[in-house]
Amino acid sequence: MSSKAPPPHTKSARAKAALNTLLTNAIKAQKAAKSASSTSSNTSSSTTTTMSQQQSTTTTAPTFDPELFETNPNYADITPIPQDDGPRPLSQIAYTPQYISATSYLRSLIDLQELSHRTLEVTAAVIRLNPAHYTAWQVRAAALIAMEAHTPGIIAQELNGFSYEMGKMYEKNYQIWRCREVLVDHLGELPEGELNFTEEMLAMDSKNYHVWSYRQWVVRRFNLWAYNDDGTENPFSMEKAYTDELIGEDVRNNSAWNHRFYVIFGRPDPLEKQNEGLKKNGELILKEIEYTKEKILLAPQNPSTWTYLKGLLSLYTALSNPCIATASKPSPYDPKSPLTEPITKFAHQFVPDDTDDDAMYVSSHAVEFLAESYALSGDKKKADVYFKVLAEKLDPVREGYWGWRRQTLGMREGV
Repeated sequence: MSSKAPPPHTKSARAKAALNTLLTNAIKAQKAAKSASSTSSNTSSSTTTTMSQQQSTTTTAPTFDPELFETNPNYADITPIPQDDGPRPLSQIAYTPQYISATSYLRSLIDLQELSHRTLEVTAAVIRLNPAHYTAWQVRAAALIAMEAHTPGIIAQELNGFSYEMGKMYEKNYQIWRCREVLVDHLGELPEGELNFTEEMLAMDSKNYHVWSYRQWVVRRFNLWAYNDDGTENPFSMEKAYTDELIGEDVRNNSAWNHRFYVIFGRPDPLEKQNEGLKKNGELILKEIEYTKEKILLAPQNPSTWTYLKGLLSLYTALSNPCIATASKPSPYDPKSPLTEPITKFAHQFVPDDTDDDAMYVSSHAVEFLAESYALSGDKKKADVYFKVLAEKLDPVREGYWGWRRQTLGMREGV
């Protein structure tokens, strides 16, 4: 599943550029915090008002306090830079001594532009006390990228060690995943077990936005789309099969449905290129429609499947008529689409023929689909009936909206 690494000179140039960017941004953040301290009590290191009491990085030497860098002889040559809140800070935050020590030495290392094992020790201490400290993560990534050149494998150790540990402890921390993205991108190939790690995380929370975003980045970066340009299945991608597994476990997992659409249809190809293979894409869309209909039968009131279905229909409209796609948002209810009529028939099985007050409706989403389809096709009478059902019976929370939709039909005045 690994992607071929870029040529050495390209990788070296990219690494240098990434390192320079990381360092520059870290230094800018520190200078900005200094200049702002005279007028504001808020600085980049005070992103939270309470700090964790977790133990920071320790060493084996017994002659100093492992939580205070001032007592560590390995840092004797560094003068710590304290946080400058100005002469009259409005409300000083009561940081712990450990946090004050760690962040003071972090500022010094940034000022010295030092990228070493000491940088890793200090950033680890800051992150353990404040996992959302984005500057610490940024400097740590810069240090690891710089050190990989003379210490090969140190990034791999980070991914399987500190980053893994922090990810398991703070799975919804954005900085962890952004740092991981930077490091993996620098390696140029997908580390073994990287997707397994994301699956571990999603097993803890199947709708973790940060993990899904990272996994989508992996798909883009390493070309793990479900299908190749010619429409054949990508043998290096297990993404579609993974969504099959998750949807099989929970058909209402909207995150899995979203990822499925992304890996199958999300390739960033120009519309013109996609349009050349309309037959290929059309057949794929039809297969996905059948798959989705089977899942709708399992849970007709599940919004995830109906949203996915409408996405497929909109995509088909866009591929069939690129003029529509570029001029406005393609509609899943397009009366000119050959797919609209069969899906309308499918939706009818969840809606009773008799629309009186005692009628039983299996799916409000099916009713909405019928209402919108009939409205667009010009059958205003049928559309009004279903919009009324939505307003009065199935979706009274949005009664005002459905009333407005009835007004747009011109069937009645004032709702």
